Amino acid sequence: MMLQSRSKSIALDCLYWEMSAGAKTVPLSHCRQNISYQYTKYCILRKEDVLEVKENLYERIDILCSADIITKDDAAVCGQIVDILAQEREDVDEEKAGIFITHLAMALKRTKEGEKEEPIDAEILEALKEEPVYEKASAFFGKVMGRLPVELSDAEKGFIFVHVCNVLGG
Repeated sequence: MMLQSRSKSIALDCLYWEMSAGAKTVPLSHCRQNISYQYTKYCILRKEDVLEVKENLYERIDILCSADIITKDDAAVCGQIVDILAQEREDVDEEKAGIFITHLAMALKRTKEGEKEEPIDAEILEALKEEPVYEKASAFFGKVMGRLPVELSDAEKGFIFVHVCNVLGG
């Protein structure tokens, strides 16, 4: 499937949802709505949209903090990771980034509370080494780990790395 564009102005102001039966043009304001899992989403982000994604991720972190799920310190760290992510990839998928940031915040909480996660299947981590995003994800993962106030378990690191690959891979 490929992005279909009638003109640059339409491409900047619209999403294109392509189905097997044809293409449907949807206003950019519907970008955050999940119309149907049957559609493949193509979204051209403008600078305003990048800022909106960051703000939405900050809001997600604030909700976790205000509900006393994570500490203010962990919220601040997660906010720094959002900033680093936005520098790394401007066209970040908000849903994937939200899942990543939420898992990171909860991993910090679990680590501080001594909770243990079951490790991710080693075959999954091994398969990621074959993915084109692996080197970029490894470098970004190192930046993330360097910002954390605690050392995560190998199990948590494995899950975080999968999320990083997912976010940076598209």
